[in-house]
Amino acid sequence: MKRKITEKERQRYIKRFKELTIKDDFMFCKVMQKESICSKVLNIVLEDHHRIEGIKRISSQADINNHPELKAVRFDILVEDEKGNSYDVEMQVVNNKNIRKRMRVYQAAIDMSKMNKGIDYNEIEDSIIIFFCMFDPIGAGLPVYFFENYCRQNKDIELGDGTYKVILNVPSWERLEDGQLKSLLRYFSNGEVTSEVAKEMDMQTTAIKNDSIITEEYVSMYAKYWDIRRDREEEGRRKGKIEGIK
Repeated sequence: MKRKITEKERQRYIKRFKELTIKDDFMFCKVMQKESICSKVLNIVLEDHHRIEGIKRISSQADINNHPELKAVRFDILVEDEKGNSYDVEMQVVNNKNIRKRMRVYQAAIDMSKMNKGIDYNEIEDSIIIFFCMFDPIGAGLPVYFFENYCRQNKDIELGDGTYKVILNVPSWERLEDGQLKSLLRYFSNGEVTSEVAKEMDMQTTAIKNDSIITEEYVSMYAKYWDIRRDREEEGRRKGKIEGIK
């Protein structure tokens, strides 16, 4: 039976919601659901490499489960442009030291979800995985890591398989030359608004915080999270007590 939260708990959750920044998964996903913001962010990150003319679909907290016996993959923001290319955009605050393998799994999940029966391999569009990280998962100190497949013997030869991975090392924004990407990462890092897209994201964040429906959505989600955590802790204590008696 679902526990009814107290008014004191509700006010605590609302206070937490009002303090959210773009770094929080919930806020990041809500802001990036706005098509104009999402397309601008993608174009800034990918610059001349990929140009998004229009977005066909944006899914927030989207699940892809390619097989009932396999682990499902959940994406923060999954985008499909009008050409059929897919973009997974993630916000990562905690370093679980698994970014490299996660990117591999996410890309595989996207590709397999598009493998309809009878499709020709050459019909598969590009897939791009993008991680905004509040740490440097690679450790080389670069503000941007853009990965694609090259021939080891001759790096002028590209594999051209249409898969790309981008890691943004947000705290290193100062190392970038002045421009939109620097301003974007600066906003993600400390909330400073120094560009039009940062201004638009900041305004959207404020609008979301003033939306009563989204507020209640967050309260419900957060209350459920703490109930699950409380139940697990109680179960752990119960098992520990039984083991202690034994």
